[in-house]
Amino acid sequence: MYAIIATGGKQYTVSEGDVIKVEKLGVEAGETYTFEFPMQAAANLEEKAYKLTVTDGYEDRYGNPYTVTDTIYLPVTIEQRGEITGVYAESDVTLGDSIEIMGSVSNLGASTLYNVKAKIDTRFTSEGDVYIGNIEPGKNGSIDILANTTKTTGTGGEMGKLIVTYEDKSGNVTTLEENFSISVNAPVYTDIEKVKDVQKKDYSKMIIEIVAAVVVAALIVIWIIRRRKRKKEILEEF
Repeated sequence: MYAIIATGGKQYTVSEGDVIKVEKLGVEAGETYTFEFPMQAAANLEEKAYKLTVTDGYEDRYGNPYTVTDTIYLPVTIEQRGEITGVYAESDVTLGDSIEIMGSVSNLGASTLYNVKAKIDTRFTSEGDVYIGNIEPGKNGSIDILANTTKTTGTGGEMGKLIVTYEDKSGNVTTLEENFSISVNAPVYTDIEKVKDVQKKDYSKMIIEIVAAVVVAALIVIWIIRRRKRKKEILEEF
C-alpha cells in the first residue's frame, strides 16, 4: 500500500518508513490543519483491515522537537462481481408437468461470493429454490431448480424471473436477476382411450363414494334400532 501526500502544492509518493519534511505551516495556536492522504491499495492485498501507524514530528518556535503517534485500522474491501450465465428453461410444457430451470453463477471478481442462493419467481409455478454455497474467484456454481406448474400462461407464453443472491464477508446481500420465457398449456386429450380412462376413473370414484355413504347410513340405522330395542327391554323389566 502506498500514499500520495499533497502538501505545500507538492505531491509525494511514500512507502512504509519514509519521512516527508513539510514546509512551515501557517497555523496559529488553537487552529487545526488537515493533511490529506489519498491511498491506493496494492492489487495483491487480502480483504481485511490493515493496521496503519502514523507518526508526526514537529518543532515549536524555539526548536524543541515533539512527536505524536497514532494508530488506525484501514479496511480494504474487494469488489464482488457475480453474474448469471447460461439460463435455460423448458419453453413449452403442459399444466401439471414439472419444469426445470438451469444455469450457472460465475464469480468474475477477486473476492469469494458467500452463501449463494437461487430461486424462481413466477405466477404459474410452485416456488423453487436451491442453495449453491460459496463460490471462489474464477469459479462457477450450478443452478438446477425443479418446480411444478400450477397455472397456464397466456398465449405466447410469459416471463419468469431467476433470482440469485450472495453475501460478502460482512453479510451484505447482493441480488442478481435474469428473465426466462415459458409457455404452460392446458392438457389436450387427442386419444379417445385416454378420455375413456379418465371418465372411468371418475365413475369408479363416484361409485366408491356412494357405497361408502350407504354403509355409513346402514350403520347409523342399525345403531338406532338396537338402542330403541334396548330401551324397550329396560322398560319391560320395570
